[in-house]
Amino acid sequence: MKKGQHYFMEGRHVERDYSDHFTVAVEIEKDDASGHHHAMKEIQEISAIPDVQYELTRVTINNPDSQDFMLIFKHPTSGKNIASRPCKGRGTASKLYWCIIPYYRSLGTEVSVSTELYNADGEKFENL
Repeated sequence: MKKGQHYFMEGRHVERDYSDHFTVAVEIEKDDASGHHHAMKEIQEISAIPDVQYELTRVTINNPDSQDFMLIFKHPTSGKNIASRPCKGRGTASKLYWCIIPYYRSLGTEVSVSTELYNADGEKFENL
């Protein structure tokens, strides 16, 4: 490596729960360095530009009616099944958000919800 020259490193981090982290370290080989690694008195400049890729979960509700339903989530670390709050069969995106948000907040994260409506022929439409 040469002073003043920038080098590209790439790392991949998969989020499992709120307490995950990613560590980058540099080992410098230097013949005249002795003792603690800070004895070299070198300055390392590191910048990180994350490329966040959000997870997408698609929930399909076939034949929605006025009945309530619940979603079952599998916790990513414990493997336990966790039920949502009751959801409305003909609910809005906002109502679905409020029925599933406790699960996502228990993981220390947020969620956004949008809806797409389809008729019996599978054609997308805007309003009921």
